[in-house]
Amino acid sequence: MESISASRKKIGCVRQENACLTLQDEQLISDLDAMQYEMATSKSQVYLRGPRAGVHNNVVVMSEQIRQLEAELEAQAKELKAAELRAECCQEAAAHSDIVVATLTEELSTLREELENKTALGKRAEQQRNQALENAEKLKEAFKDYKATISIKLKRVMESENKLKGSLIECDREKEELEMKCTELERQKAEHRQTISQLTEEVKQFKAAAARLQAQIEEAGHKASHLERQLMERGAECRDVASLRRELEDLRAVTHSQEQKVAQSQKEAQLSQTELAGLEAILSLLHLREGTLGQICASPCMLPPVDYTGAAHLMKLKPGEGYQQLMRVLQSKEAERLKQSNLIERLQDRLSRAQEEISSLQSSMAQRASHYQSLHTELLDKLKQATDTEKELKKKKARVAALEKQLQEKTSAYSLAALKNTELETQLQEKTSSIQHYQSLLTKKQREYQQSLEKCQQSHSHQFTEQQQRIQMLQLSLEEVHPLVAEMEQELSSLQRERDEAQRTALLLQNSLDQLTQEKQVEVRQNEEFLQSFKEQAARSAAKVCELQSSLSACRKEMNSYLQQIEEMKKNYETELERNKEKVQCW
Repeated sequence: MESISASRKKIGCVRQENACLTLQDEQLISDLDAMQYEMATSKSQVYLRGPRAGVHNNVVVMSEQIRQLEAELEAQAKELKAAELRAECCQEAAAHSDIVVATLTEELSTLREELENKTALGKRAEQQRNQALENAEKLKEAFKDYKATISIKLKRVMESENKLKGSLIECDREKEELEMKCTELERQKAEHRQTISQLTEEVKQFKAAAARLQAQIEEAGHKASHLERQLMERGAECRDVASLRRELEDLRAVTHSQEQKVAQSQKEAQLSQTELAGLEAILSLLHLREGTLGQICASPCMLPPVDYTGAAHLMKLKPGEGYQQLMRVLQSKEAERLKQSNLIERLQDRLSRAQEEISSLQSSMAQRASHYQSLHTELLDKLKQATDTEKELKKKKARVAALEKQLQEKTSAYSLAALKNTELETQLQEKTSSIQHYQSLLTKKQREYQQSLEKCQQSHSHQFTEQQQRIQMLQLSLEEVHPLVAEMEQELSSLQRERDEAQRTALLLQNSLDQLTQEKQVEVRQNEEFLQSFKEQAARSAAKVCELQSSLSACRKEMNSYLQQIEEMKKNYETELERNKEKVQCW
């Protein structure tokens, strides 16, 4: 871009130099026309005064004429003196001499005037000749300088053309680089679109996973509430079981005490049987004495051998009292035995019932333990699922963080691209303003050049008409001044050729400048279109990025809330598991 501005500045400098050269050409042409006019006037005056003198020997002829006139004046003065002497001599010829003197004085005055005019004309001719020579020398020097300056300017123009070519090549390279950048930006835009679509799909997946997690959390909450209810029920059942266990222990203690009592009662029964056997033996002995008593024992022979030491004190009693006491004792023993048998039956019934209840409780406890184990396995599976979901969430968080970093990098790249676009826009605006300025300058200079050309053409036409008139008037003097005119025509033709060449170069430069301006305008339009498309794409991408950021922030909030809920549920599950473990361990 700097090379383009430099090339445009150089083009402006070349145009200014071309304008200066055209002005110098016009001045030279006007000077040549003035010189031709002065030469023509001087030639016409010399031709009117007399064809005796040429252009180059006018001064010599005029000096000779002046000398002749001075000699004539001296002779006439001598004649006047002679005439005065003669007048003094003769008064008759006085009138005639007065008339002759008057005529002579008139002729002298006319001759003096003619001499003064001729001297003035000679001086003017000398001055004009000197001026013409000086002007010719100046024109030669100016022509040489003009040739040198034109050659230098042509070299500069060639150098500027080469530089312009280089700048155009650089502009083409910059254009290719901009096209490459545009393709890269389009590719990045496509990648951004793909990433945005992927992010939207992932956001949708996150939302679906969050909905699933929320449904699972709700199901887990329902299950937890159901488990809490079951735990409450099972706590009540456990309390019942504990109370039943206490009752069983009490029953066992009672049964143990009753078994001890039964053992004691059996021992007492054995003792009583032994005593009964002894008593029966005593009764058998007494039967012989009394004779009318009924049988006490139907099968006394079935009794074991009796130790009769315990019943020795009965031998000391009276026969009727001992029997009555024995009957009382036997009745009381039978009543106690019946009571104990009833108690034993009742205790056996209660033991059977308690054993049935214990077996049912053990089966229910086994079922509940299996159920608790299944619940424990389910909770472990849910914990594994929760850990897996946490790992997936962590991975997705890492991916989201990486995507956020990529989005930040891409937003920074978009911001840099926007800044570059703004810089390019400013540069384009500056270049468009400079191009407009140069175009205005070109239009102004073209108008000035056209006006100057019109003026030159008009002046040339007027000069041509005047020259034709002068040529018609000076055809006689052209024979003498023909070589000078030929030289001047050659110089004029060479100057006209150089002027035509300069005009051609100026036209070529103007055409090249017009082509460059058109190409630059096309490039500026293309760049403006590219910039507008980039602006639209940047605005769309910025809007999409804002939407994605808002959706990501909402997803983050939802994920954070879901994570908090999951952590709370995990804590609740862990506490419940610990409680259940403690309860199971207590059982």
